[in-house]
Order: sequence, then structure tokens, then C-alpha cells
Amino acid sequence: MSPFSKLGITLWITLGMTGCNGPGDGTDSGNDTEQTDSDPQVVDSVVEEPEDLARLVVNEVSLVSDQIELFNGGTETIDLFEYEITDHADEDVLAWRLPQVELAPGEYLVIEADGTGDGLHTDFMLSADETVTLWTNKGVFADSLEVYDTDEAWARVPDGWTSMKEQPGTFGETNGE
Repeated sequence: MSPFSKLGITLWITLGMTGCNGPGDGTDSGNDTEQTDSDPQVVDSVVEEPEDLARLVVNEVSLVSDQIELFNGGTETIDLFEYEITDHADEDVLAWRLPQVELAPGEYLVIEADGTGDGLHTDFMLSADETVTLWTNKGVFADSLEVYDTDEAWARVPDGWTSMKEQPGTFGETNGE
């Protein structure tokens, strides 16, 4: 479920709008013209995110503590072994595979970004102006969060949403409202 779904907002995409002569197609003349079968069709469809990708997010990062927090904002348990994480936005960069851990709805997982690569420790360290990026192990983008040079953490507030703020680290706990 996307954050828009939580607000009761449905995101619509209009396809095939070129030459439609109607509101929203960039040629709105105020006249409603009848379309023929040879004209491009306007199709409305709801954009739905894949279930797991819409729920697992990089929820908080800190350059000071070298920590990354993941959050399951969905309603089902997620197997994290199906995900990889990196400190680069480029999908061609070799990512660190998350360990075999199941993250229940509403749970957090704190990962140490200290470069050791053991257990819940990534094989990379965080640096300012990087992007912590979460991918599925099939190379599909899941989420990302920027790393800023700050004395505090950079977090999604509330947990799992798109709005972010600088605040004292709350790793493994709610980021507030």
C-alpha cells in the first residue's frame, strides 16, 4: 500500500493522450470531440505498487552512528533475504545482501554500516552525500534515502512515509509524528 492509499487518494495515469482534443491533453479547446476507433484512446488505470516493495523502506540513516534502519510498514511479514542494500543509487554497483531475517509488520531492523560485512553489518561504510538504496535481489528498485553530513539522523516522519526530517537518532523505535 502506498502512502497515497493510506490517505484515501488514488493516483491515476492517463495514457494515449496525443491528439485527443480534450481537457488535460495539452490541446484543451473547450470542445468535446467524438473519438473514432482510429483515434488514440484515453485509458485511466490505477497505479499499484508491488506489495513487498511498497512496504519495506529505508526509514532512517545516520552518518554519525553509521546506522541504517529498515521498516516494514505493511501488513505481512517480509523475508529480507530477498533484498540487497548499497550506499550508491546506481543499480550496477555490487550490493550487500541482507541476511535471512523475517521482518514482521511494524518492526524495525537496524543495520550497522561499518564495513565488516558480518551478520547485520554491511560491507560498506556511509559517507556524506551518498544514497542508501534498497533493491530486490532481482535488481528491482525498492527504496532509497540520502545520507547528509549532519550531527543527527535523517529519518522518515512518520515511519515509512515520504516526509523526512533531521532529528536525534531513534533507531529501532518510532521516528515520531
